[in-house]
Amino acid sequence: MRRRIAALVSTLLATWLSASSAFASLPDSGWYFNAAQSGRGFNIEIQNNVLFLAGFIYDASGNPIWVVSGGVMSSDHTYSGAAYMTANGQPLGGAYNAPTNVPFGTATVTWSTTTSATITINGYSFAVSRELFGVDFNSITQPLLGELSFVEGAFGLYFGDRIMFTETRSSPTGPYAAGHSSGGSASRIAVGSYSPGLNKWTILLDSSTSYYEYFVLTFDGANIVEGTASTFLKTDMPGSGLRTVGFRTQSAQAVLGQNAPGIQSLVASADLIGSDAHAATKVARQVEIVMEPAVLEAFARLKYLLQTVETQ
Repeated sequence: MRRRIAALVSTLLATWLSASSAFASLPDSGWYFNAAQSGRGFNIEIQNNVLFLAGFIYDASGNPIWVVSGGVMSSDHTYSGAAYMTANGQPLGGAYNAPTNVPFGTATVTWSTTTSATITINGYSFAVSRELFGVDFNSITQPLLGELSFVEGAFGLYFGDRIMFTETRSSPTGPYAAGHSSGGSASRIAVGSYSPGLNKWTILLDSSTSYYEYFVLTFDGANIVEGTASTFLKTDMPGSGLRTVGFRTQSAQAVLGQNAPGIQSLVASADLIGSDAHAATKVARQVEIVMEPAVLEAFARLKYLLQTVETQ
């Protein structure tokens, strides 16, 4: 019976891993615009299943107008509701005057990806993307800088880790981010970079005396990553793993001690974290996943970089 249950769990996990790309991510709140049409944009804020949209656009005469809409979303990636043009509101330096909301048709928002959407207001459509101005995704390393906190596992058993990348370094194979685990010993060195052949971000952590942990991730917006985490003996290659999701918990400047956003309190680590026993527990829960040649090539590069950092 136990073997059948274990086999069922492994099958379910394998199905989950192989189908992970089909799961939709939460639409990102933020400023949306069309880079080819600067000067017009929209702010979208989502809390629970309620959306608020504000657009700074222009009428046919070139006069600036402010359009708002808000309410419960239609689905996990769509919204439709009444739109209003605001007028006669609070003047600068004057007494408060409540604005007038003038009906302005309907506003709809449909996301095609976490950060790309089509907004239609009063019959006019705009293809927009979330504006990223503080994180450079054209950089090989910059999006990794800061601290990422990970949760990995499934079906009631989960593991956590926090990895802090503090600097970009150079190597014969290109730039990479260097840092260490911030959820345990600082001797748990980590390296990471963007892998063009995968169109993903990869991280290699010196998990314990005998084990590595290898993350293959995509960014969903500026501060959320998801993918897989593989724990394996240093004498082996990655071949199994667990689903993982990560969140940026400190900015690049915060980890350097500057006045910048980030969680300041650290969660105390159990002595088990960073041990072979902890790594072996993860291995026991993993299921086999297909490792593309590019995934293994990225791992080989990171292994070389990790060993280079550890010998410096």
